[in-house]
Amino acid sequence: LAGRRVRLQVADACAVPLADGSQDVVLNLESSGAYPDMGAFLRHVHRVLAPGGLFLHGDLWPSELVGPFIATMEAMGFVLESLRDVTRQVCRARDRMPAGLMARLAGARGAAEVQDYFAAPGSAMYDCLDRGTITYLLCRWRRGEGGLAGVDTGQLEKRAARIEALLDEARASLADRADWFPFGGPRCGAD
Repeated sequence: LAGRRVRLQVADACAVPLADGSQDVVLNLESSGAYPDMGAFLRHVHRVLAPGGLFLHGDLWPSELVGPFIATMEAMGFVLESLRDVTRQVCRARDRMPAGLMARLAGARGAAEVQDYFAAPGSAMYDCLDRGTITYLLCRWRRGEGGLAGVDTGQLEKRAARIEALLDEARASLADRADWFPFGGPRCGAD
């Protein structure tokens, strides 16, 4: 990164230590699901972005929270420039995983946990993506004017717990289906 206007900094995403309006772009990829306070994170994104700055976000969302996510972002003063649901493409890519990859990645860790993390075919996460209960979104938001005052982010705070509940439901369903389809059940999105 020598000679470039780039600085790496370790910080709490829910308390970003950057000056107001100091950033042209904020990139957030597959990490916001672990934040304890999604509302605080989004308020900091809005605060640190310069007017017209971009927030690029890619992550998993319970499908029922996609609408509330968009409504909350718009209420905060963000303008949606692009929204892509790439769930089908993620499933297709996972279908093409090389044989033995999960075993190599899992190592000494629990294979089921690693399979869920990578949404490997047969995992609870893959099942949720395939059935459409969890959606993988790629979004480009532009910081508009106004917003923030009194915006309720309460529904977004349910995201992590809802994803866990959907995964638990999928695990139970997969276990039930294994009795009937020992070599793998039919896929919802199969062509």
